[in-house]
Amino acid sequence: MSKNTWGYIYGDECDELWEHFDLANRDKNDRMKVKFIEYQTEEEISNDTGHKEIISSFKPVAKALQDYVQHELDIITESEWFDDLVENKVKQQLQKSKQ
Repeated sequence: MSKNTWGYIYGDECDELWEHFDLANRDKNDRMKVKFIEYQTEEEISNDTGHKEIISSFKPVAKALQDYVQHELDIITESEWFDDLVENKVKQQLQKSKQ
């Protein structure tokens, strides 16, 4: 698994997750920060809780989030534009703190 444990999901990505958090009305440039905490198999979930019916309704969202993290997060955090964005934001915050 990737060393990255968080990432951004933009408004035009992963509809199921936005809808799950009642954020269906959004702009494509809106974003949410997500953190990957843990992955559990269906068997592990059933053994832990015994509430398979409740958990099964969350499966599409969990799968979408897992796919996003595994396949797209590295693209974002390992790209030059991301490094530039972080550098610019740090500079902006440093300038604000000097004022």
